[in-house]
Amino acid sequence: MNGKKKCHDAKVQSIKPISNGIEVMLKVDSAEFVYQPGQFAFVDFGDNERPHPFSLASAYHQNGEVRLMIKANGDYTSALKGSLKVGQAARIEGPYGRFNFQDNAERQVWFAAGIGIAPFLTAIETVGASKTVYLFYSYREEDKPLLDELKQRAKKAGVTLYTKNTSVQGRFRNAEVTECVEGTRHCSVWYCGPSELGKTLEKAFVRLGLPAKSFHRELFELR
Repeated sequence: MNGKKKCHDAKVQSIKPISNGIEVMLKVDSAEFVYQPGQFAFVDFGDNERPHPFSLASAYHQNGEVRLMIKANGDYTSALKGSLKVGQAARIEGPYGRFNFQDNAERQVWFAAGIGIAPFLTAIETVGASKTVYLFYSYREEDKPLLDELKQRAKKAGVTLYTKNTSVQGRFRNAEVTECVEGTRHCSVWYCGPSELGKTLEKAFVRLGLPAKSFHRELFELR
């Protein structure tokens, strides 16, 4: 689902502060904007800046509501916290990306850090219903508001959830992750978080026999 995509009109429906950023709900005015779990889109808020890529953080709904989690990760995204208004017009282009959880593996390992949980929130119900899913979520104290939602949805979907508060406990060790997964050779891994952490985790899984092609990382720098 790559290539040039049509832009669609949208409107900012709600804004909510989250850890080091904001959660934005858009209302897209077109039935043609359809996306798969894990994809992202470029959004233009009409502020004379170039469109920026953001992970879509809600499953596709025919009502046109699209959830974004925007991390204050630079000058532009930091400025959005103070400038974005409910009712503001926007343009959304996409969807893009192949981080869509589509494969033949019976078991999937998901690893998210902080706001990197966004793409997994689009897929937890649909993929959790059809595959065995292990979700490792590494978060800081300020990310806790997302934790209650995640626990509730994981339980309902039958997803095995492991969490670690890095503000208190430190990060997951590679062995902690790999030892929890049955049949490493026959699973796939989907990762969204810090680049260096992803590289070390990939090496750990490959050493245990995971084909390199079965380790998937969100490729664009999460905004």
